[in-house]
Amino acid sequence: MLIFIGSVVLFITLLTIAVFQQAEGFGTSSAVKQFPPFQSTLLITKKTVSEQDFFQRPYQLVNVWASWCGVCRLEHPLLMDLAEKGVVIQGLNYRDKHDAAVTYLERAGNPYQHVLYDPKGKVAIDLGVVGTPETYLVDQQGVIVLKHQGVLNHSVWADKFAPYFADIEVVQ
Repeated sequence: MLIFIGSVVLFITLLTIAVFQQAEGFGTSSAVKQFPPFQSTLLITKKTVSEQDFFQRPYQLVNVWASWCGVCRLEHPLLMDLAEKGVVIQGLNYRDKHDAAVTYLERAGNPYQHVLYDPKGKVAIDLGVVGTPETYLVDQQGVIVLKHQGVLNHSVWADKFAPYFADIEVVQ
């Protein structure tokens, strides 16, 4: 009986840690060092694009999101604020229904310069996405400078991403 109780306590502890890490973020590394080549369509215009179309600035964010992702909603106001202040954010809509994704952006606002529609997760798999949300800092050559898994919040922005956007001030 004691072994059973110990196992249940261990399981609940590990589950709690996993949920906390998903909400707060648990890393800023990436096994993939170069954004993978792709040819896919944009969510809104349905125009076919490739990785060369995405990386026009010295640095930009690539945010992996989905309309069904409740945790993604937590970071959306910050993404809107960053976009308004001039940070280029490319969206990667992950395993979502087209109409649901478009409706979400219509209601919550669209912080993305472009949104790549990835309904089967092919680009995301090549990129090494573990889950949503994830945010990548990518340079003009498509090199992944860093990757953050979990919610992009003010603390993560200030500690990890803001140094690459010195001219952007974000108020908490």
